[in-house]
Amino acid sequence: MFKPTKNKILVKPTVESVTDGGIIIPGSAQAAVSEGTLVAAGPEVEEMPIGSKVLYMAERAFEIKVEGEKYVILVDEDTFGYIKADE
Repeated sequence: MFKPTKNKILVKPTVESVTDGGIIIPGSAQAAVSEGTLVAAGPEVEEMPIGSKVLYMAERAFEIKVEGEKYVILVDEDTFGYIKADE
């Protein structure tokens, strides 16, 4: 599996207009804000647990493919927040 460096995170994007936590993303913001599941994090990322749902700035994310699956990689500072998997 891909291992991010420093303060980078690897996210599996989802395509929904309402997050699992009930946050509604208006149509005008859907292009700017994306949601996904945190799959891996670099060693400098301390706050977000793996498996958390994250909201991030879509324009700052770089799409990559790992083993045929689509992911995005971005700096942890380009996230708006997260919801722990067990909440």
